[in-house]
Amino acid sequence: MVKAAMLSTLRVRDVMTEAILLLRAETSIDEAWRQMHDGRVTGAPVLDARGRLVGVLSNADLADPRRREPGGSGCVGDVMTRIVYAVRAEDSAITAVRLMAEES
Repeated sequence: MVKAAMLSTLRVRDVMTEAILLLRAETSIDEAWRQMHDGRVTGAPVLDARGRLVGVLSNADLADPRRREPGGSGCVGDVMTRIVYAVRAEDSAITAVRLMAEES
């Protein structure tokens, strides 16, 4: 079992991955699913045409039928989650865990 003292010194940078999949808002849902599946990731940041962060696409977004247009495939910008929570690499990992628990 991990001791509480160890958790308090663990930083986000210690548990994060630096190789991330970035998606564009105009990417088709089918293409985004393929990229996420092939990359074995469950979520990815979404950028607009200017390269600004505008959302996050998760497997939950892709699986939610209420977010899809009937009869159409749509694009990432149509189904992504627009609210983005962030932590810094130097923040404690427990801060990130608490944020994820509070906002899920």
